[in-house]
Amino acid sequence: MKLLLKNPKYLKIAALFAVSIGMYSFFLIQKSVIRDARIHDQKDFPAYYIASKLSSERKDIYNLENIKKTAEDNGIAFVDYRANLYPPPFSVMAGIFSGLSLYRAQEAFIIIKILLLLTLAALFPFAILNSDIYKEKLPS
Repeated sequence: MKLLLKNPKYLKIAALFAVSIGMYSFFLIQKSVIRDARIHDQKDFPAYYIASKLSSERKDIYNLENIKKTAEDNGIAFVDYRANLYPPPFSVMAGIFSGLSLYRAQEAFIIIKILLLLTLAALFPFAILNSDIYKEKLPS
């Protein structure tokens, strides 16, 4: 076992294998999340969506009456816990979704999150295996 741990090729293969298994599991879980986002309101995203709509209309994103009216206009059930659930910069960033329907916006948001996480997961082993700290600890 010690010989295997001293071999950097083994460690790289093990890291890539672990990331591959993790990415595959993540993909299977996210597939069902995307399917659900097409037909049900997500817990937090409707708040972001409403904020993006208000932001694009240059209205106060923290005014409860504005939130209720925009929710009603877009067929979103108003829930108290959703109001004011976001930081101001996020409402502007979420503005890219304001032209879509709620369910399409949820789906797009989840797909973007998946792509970002997959990119990070793919880069993670390379960042670790190529770091100076890791290379210093490898036995010669």
